[in-house]
Amino acid sequence: MRIWNERDHGKHADSLARLAMAAKDALPSCNIGSSGAGEITIKYDPDAQLKGVRFSSFYVRSMGKGDGELWRVMRKLNKEENTWEFTNVEEIVDFIASYIASEKANNGHVDIKQVEADQLSRAERIRLITSEMTSQLLEHLSKFKETTDGRRIFKELLSTMLWKFSEADGAKHGNKRWTRDALDCYAKDKLTKNLIHEHTIPRKVLIEELMSLEAIDQISIHEFLSKFCFATVVTKEEDDLLRKAGLNSKMPTDWSFGDDDVMARYKEANLSPVNIKD
Repeated sequence: MRIWNERDHGKHADSLARLAMAAKDALPSCNIGSSGAGEITIKYDPDAQLKGVRFSSFYVRSMGKGDGELWRVMRKLNKEENTWEFTNVEEIVDFIASYIASEKANNGHVDIKQVEADQLSRAERIRLITSEMTSQLLEHLSKFKETTDGRRIFKELLSTMLWKFSEADGAKHGNKRWTRDALDCYAKDKLTKNLIHEHTIPRKVLIEELMSLEAIDQISIHEFLSKFCFATVVTKEEDDLLRKAGLNSKMPTDWSFGDDDVMARYKEANLSPVNIKD
Protein backbone atom coordinates (compact mmCIF):
# COMPACT_ATOMS: atom_id res chain seq x y z
CA MET A 1 0.00 0.00 0.00
CA ARG A 2 1.23 3.49 -0.88
CA ILE A 3 -1.19 5.50 1.22
CA TRP A 4 1.44 6.80 3.60
CA ASN A 5 3.24 8.57 0.77
CA GLU A 6 3.15 12.21 1.89
CA ARG A 7 3.90 13.41 -1.63
CA ASP A 8 0.78 11.74 -3.00
CA HIS A 9 -1.61 12.54 -0.20
CA GLY A 10 -0.29 15.65 1.52
CA LYS A 11 -2.51 16.85 4.36
CA HIS A 12 -4.72 13.76 4.07
CA ALA A 13 -1.91 11.24 4.66
CA ASP A 14 -2.49 10.78 8.39
CA SER A 15 -6.25 10.38 8.01
CA LEU A 16 -5.85 7.87 5.19
CA ALA A 17 -3.30 5.90 7.20
CA ARG A 18 -5.76 5.62 10.10
CA LEU A 19 -8.48 4.44 7.74
CA ALA A 20 -6.21 1.87 6.08
CA MET A 21 -5.11 0.38 9.39
CA ALA A 22 -8.70 0.12 10.63
CA ALA A 23 -9.84 -1.44 7.35
CA LYS A 24 -6.92 -3.87 7.29
CA ASP A 25 -7.83 -5.18 10.75
CA ALA A 26 -11.59 -5.36 10.19
CA LEU A 27 -11.70 -6.36 6.51
CA PRO A 28 -8.98 -9.00 6.08
CA SER A 29 -10.37 -10.24 2.74
CA CYS A 30 -10.08 -6.82 1.12
CA ASN A 31 -7.37 -5.30 -1.02
CA ILE A 32 -6.57 -1.78 0.16
CA GLY A 33 -4.58 0.56 -2.04
CA SER A 34 -3.98 4.10 -3.22
CA SER A 35 -6.21 5.67 -5.86
CA GLY A 36 -4.92 9.23 -5.92
CA ALA A 37 -4.47 12.25 -3.72
CA GLY A 38 -6.71 12.09 -0.68
CA GLU A 39 -8.34 8.79 -1.68
CA ILE A 40 -7.89 5.05 -1.24
CA THR A 41 -9.69 2.03 -2.67
CA ILE A 42 -11.11 -0.89 -0.73
CA LYS A 43 -11.88 -3.86 -2.99
CA TYR A 44 -13.27 -7.20 -1.96
CA ASP A 45 -11.08 -10.08 -3.13
CA PRO A 46 -13.19 -12.16 -5.56
CA ASP A 47 -10.72 -15.07 -5.30
CA ALA A 48 -12.11 -15.75 -1.84
CA GLN A 49 -15.55 -16.35 -3.32
CA LEU A 50 -17.04 -18.17 -6.29
CA LYS A 51 -15.39 -17.40 -9.60
CA GLY A 52 -17.36 -15.09 -11.82
CA VAL A 53 -18.94 -13.19 -8.92
CA ARG A 54 -17.95 -9.56 -8.92
CA PHE A 55 -18.00 -7.66 -5.64
CA SER A 56 -18.16 -3.95 -4.96
CA SER A 57 -15.25 -1.55 -4.98
CA PHE A 58 -15.26 1.31 -2.50
CA TYR A 59 -13.52 4.61 -3.13
CA VAL A 60 -12.99 6.50 0.11
CA ARG A 61 -11.98 10.15 -0.06
CA SER A 62 -10.92 12.32 2.84
CA MET A 63 -12.70 15.67 2.55
CA GLY A 64 -10.49 17.25 5.21
CA LYS A 65 -11.50 18.91 8.44
CA GLY A 66 -13.88 21.82 8.85
CA ASP A 67 -16.07 21.72 11.91
CA GLY A 68 -15.31 17.98 11.96
CA GLU A 69 -13.71 15.24 9.91
CA LEU A 70 -15.66 14.29 6.78
CA TRP A 71 -15.32 11.29 4.49
CA ARG A 72 -17.05 10.53 1.21
CA VAL A 73 -17.55 6.88 0.29
CA MET A 74 -18.47 5.83 -3.24
CA ARG A 75 -19.47 2.26 -4.03
CA LYS A 76 -19.12 1.08 -7.63
CA LEU A 77 -20.33 -2.17 -9.15
CA ASN A 78 -20.50 -2.35 -12.94
CA LYS A 79 -22.30 0.91 -13.87
CA GLU A 80 -24.03 1.33 -10.53
CA GLU A 81 -22.79 3.96 -8.09
CA ASN A 82 -23.88 4.97 -4.59
CA THR A 83 -22.40 7.70 -2.41
CA TRP A 84 -22.51 8.33 1.34
CA GLU A 85 -20.80 10.67 3.78
CA PHE A 86 -19.39 9.72 7.18
CA THR A 87 -17.70 11.57 10.00
CA ASN A 88 -15.28 8.96 11.33
CA VAL A 89 -13.25 5.94 10.32
CA GLU A 90 -15.18 3.42 12.41
CA GLU A 91 -18.46 4.26 10.66
CA ILE A 92 -16.86 3.70 7.26
CA VAL A 93 -15.40 0.32 8.18
CA ASP A 94 -18.66 -0.89 9.75
CA PHE A 95 -20.64 0.24 6.72
CA ILE A 96 -18.35 -1.47 4.20
CA ALA A 97 -18.31 -4.63 6.33
CA SER A 98 -22.13 -4.64 6.27
CA TYR A 99 -22.11 -4.38 2.51
CA ILE A 100 -19.61 -7.18 2.07
CA ALA A 101 -21.54 -9.44 4.45
CA SER A 102 -24.71 -8.81 2.46
CA GLU A 103 -22.97 -9.46 -0.86
CA LYS A 104 -21.44 -12.69 0.41
CA ALA A 105 -24.83 -13.88 1.65
CA ASN A 106 -26.50 -13.04 -1.67
CA ASN A 107 -23.89 -14.28 -4.15
CA GLY A 108 -22.61 -10.88 -5.16
CA HIS A 109 -25.80 -8.88 -4.76
CA VAL A 110 -26.67 -6.53 -1.94
CA ASP A 111 -29.90 -5.32 -0.39
CA ILE A 112 -29.10 -1.61 -0.14
CA LYS A 113 -32.21 -0.78 1.88
CA GLN A 114 -31.37 -3.43 4.46
CA VAL A 115 -27.80 -2.19 4.85
CA GLU A 116 -29.03 1.38 5.26
CA ALA A 117 -31.63 0.20 7.78
CA ASP A 118 -28.82 -1.41 9.76
CA GLN A 119 -27.02 1.92 9.73
CA LEU A 120 -30.08 3.69 11.09
CA SER A 121 -30.21 1.31 14.03
CA ARG A 122 -26.52 2.00 14.56
CA ALA A 123 -27.32 5.72 14.54
CA GLU A 124 -29.72 5.21 17.39
CA ARG A 125 -27.04 3.32 19.29
CA ILE A 126 -24.72 6.27 18.79
CA ARG A 127 -27.35 8.60 20.22
CA LEU A 128 -27.87 6.38 23.25
CA ILE A 129 -24.13 6.14 23.90
CA THR A 130 -23.78 9.90 23.52
CA SER A 131 -26.64 10.50 25.95
CA GLU A 132 -25.02 8.24 28.52
CA MET A 133 -21.63 9.94 28.12
CA THR A 134 -23.23 13.37 28.41
CA SER A 135 -25.08 12.32 31.56
CA GLN A 136 -21.89 11.00 33.15
CA LEU A 137 -20.02 14.13 32.15
CA LEU A 138 -22.61 16.38 33.78
CA GLU A 139 -22.26 14.46 37.03
CA HIS A 140 -18.78 15.96 37.34
CA LEU A 141 -19.75 19.54 36.48
CA SER A 142 -19.41 20.80 40.05
CA LYS A 143 -15.73 19.81 40.10
CA PHE A 144 -14.80 22.04 37.19
CA LYS A 145 -17.31 24.88 36.83
CA GLU A 146 -15.62 27.22 39.32
CA THR A 147 -12.54 27.90 37.19
CA THR A 148 -12.32 29.54 33.78
CA ASP A 149 -10.26 26.74 32.27
CA GLY A 150 -12.48 24.11 33.84
CA ARG A 151 -15.65 25.60 32.36
CA ARG A 152 -14.00 26.11 28.97
CA ILE A 153 -12.83 22.50 28.69
CA PHE A 154 -16.14 21.23 30.03
CA LYS A 155 -18.04 23.16 27.35
CA GLU A 156 -15.71 21.84 24.65
CA LEU A 157 -16.44 18.27 25.73
CA LEU A 158 -20.19 18.92 25.73
CA SER A 159 -19.86 20.48 22.27
CA THR A 160 -18.30 17.26 20.99
CA MET A 161 -21.19 15.25 22.45
CA LEU A 162 -23.69 17.50 20.66
CA TRP A 163 -21.89 17.00 17.34
CA LYS A 164 -21.94 13.22 17.77
CA PHE A 165 -25.64 13.23 18.62
CA SER A 166 -26.75 15.45 15.74
CA GLU A 167 -24.57 13.68 13.16
CA ALA A 168 -25.61 10.14 14.10
CA ASP A 169 -27.64 9.75 10.89
CA GLY A 170 -25.05 11.59 8.81
CA ALA A 171 -23.82 15.14 8.58
CA LYS A 172 -25.69 15.90 5.37
CA HIS A 173 -26.96 13.02 3.23
CA GLY A 174 -28.39 11.09 6.16
CA ASN A 175 -29.72 14.16 7.92
CA LYS A 176 -33.51 14.36 7.90
CA ARG A 177 -34.04 18.13 7.99
CA TRP A 178 -33.17 20.23 4.94
CA THR A 179 -34.29 23.72 3.98
CA ARG A 180 -35.97 24.05 0.61
CA ASP A 181 -33.03 26.07 -0.70
CA ALA A 182 -30.60 23.36 0.43
CA LEU A 183 -32.60 20.69 -1.41
CA ASP A 184 -32.66 22.85 -4.54
CA CYS A 185 -28.92 23.50 -4.27
CA TYR A 186 -28.14 19.79 -3.95
CA ALA A 187 -30.48 18.91 -6.83
CA LYS A 188 -28.40 21.06 -9.20
CA ASP A 189 -25.07 19.23 -8.96
CA LYS A 190 -25.46 16.48 -6.30
CA LEU A 191 -22.63 18.08 -4.31
CA THR A 192 -22.67 19.17 -0.68
CA LYS A 193 -19.78 21.65 -0.71
CA ASN A 194 -22.16 24.62 -0.53
CA LEU A 195 -24.25 23.09 2.26
CA ILE A 196 -23.83 23.25 6.04
CA HIS A 197 -24.86 20.97 8.91
CA GLU A 198 -26.37 23.72 11.07
CA HIS A 199 -27.49 23.12 14.65
CA THR A 200 -31.06 24.41 14.65
CA ILE A 201 -30.71 25.39 18.30
CA PRO A 202 -27.09 26.58 18.56
CA ARG A 203 -24.67 24.43 20.53
CA LYS A 204 -23.81 27.38 22.76
CA VAL A 205 -27.47 27.63 23.82
CA LEU A 206 -27.75 23.86 24.33
CA ILE A 207 -24.58 23.74 26.41
CA GLU A 208 -25.73 26.50 28.76
CA GLU A 209 -29.05 24.73 29.25
CA LEU A 210 -27.42 21.34 29.84
CA MET A 211 -25.18 22.85 32.50
CA SER A 212 -28.23 24.25 34.30
CA LEU A 213 -30.37 21.10 34.31
CA GLU A 214 -31.27 19.45 37.59
CA ALA A 215 -32.28 16.08 36.10
CA ILE A 216 -29.14 14.69 34.49
CA ASP A 217 -29.85 10.95 34.44
CA GLN A 218 -29.40 9.25 31.08
CA ILE A 219 -33.12 9.05 30.28
CA SER A 220 -33.66 12.75 30.96
CA ILE A 221 -30.60 13.73 28.94
CA HIS A 222 -31.62 11.49 26.04
CA GLU A 223 -35.08 13.05 26.00
CA PHE A 224 -33.57 16.54 26.07
CA LEU A 225 -31.10 15.84 23.26
CA SER A 226 -33.72 14.06 21.15
CA LYS A 227 -36.01 17.08 21.38
CA PHE A 228 -33.50 19.89 20.98
CA CYS A 229 -30.17 18.60 19.62
CA PHE A 230 -30.64 18.23 15.88
CA ALA A 231 -29.37 19.94 12.78
CA THR A 232 -30.79 21.24 9.54
CA VAL A 233 -28.88 21.21 6.27
CA VAL A 234 -28.80 24.82 5.04
CA THR A 235 -27.00 26.65 2.25
CA LYS A 236 -24.01 28.88 2.92
CA GLU A 237 -26.18 31.83 1.93
CA GLU A 238 -28.74 30.88 4.57
CA ASP A 239 -25.98 30.55 7.14
CA ASP A 240 -24.97 34.11 6.26
CA LEU A 241 -28.57 35.24 6.85
CA LEU A 242 -28.37 33.87 10.39
CA ARG A 243 -25.13 35.75 11.00
CA LYS A 244 -26.51 39.01 9.63
CA ALA A 245 -29.54 38.61 11.91
CA GLY A 246 -27.22 38.11 14.89
CA LEU A 247 -28.57 34.58 15.38
CA ASN A 248 -25.59 32.44 14.44
CA SER A 249 -25.03 31.38 18.06
CA LYS A 250 -28.21 32.37 19.88
CA MET A 251 -31.98 32.07 19.75
CA PRO A 252 -34.39 35.03 19.41
CA THR A 253 -34.64 37.07 22.59
CA ASP A 254 -38.22 36.00 23.38
CA TRP A 255 -37.52 32.27 22.91
CA SER A 256 -37.13 29.72 25.73
CA PHE A 257 -36.85 25.95 26.05
CA GLY A 258 -40.51 25.85 26.98
CA ASP A 259 -41.31 27.20 23.53
CA ASP A 260 -42.42 24.57 21.02
CA ASP A 261 -41.17 26.61 18.05
CA VAL A 262 -37.67 25.17 17.67
CA MET A 263 -37.43 26.76 14.20
CA ALA A 264 -37.76 30.29 15.58
CA ARG A 265 -34.25 31.34 14.43
CA TYR A 266 -34.91 30.32 10.84
CA LYS A 267 -38.22 32.18 10.73
CA GLU A 268 -36.74 35.37 12.15
CA ALA A 269 -33.79 35.25 9.72
CA ASN A 270 -36.13 34.46 6.78
CA LEU A 271 -34.63 31.11 5.81
CA SER A 272 -36.54 28.95 3.37
CA PRO A 273 -39.03 26.43 4.84
CA VAL A 274 -37.63 23.25 6.39
CA ASN A 275 -38.52 19.89 4.85
CA ILE A 276 -38.41 16.58 6.73
CA LYS A 277 -36.93 13.85 4.52
CA ASP A 278 -38.26 10.29 4.86
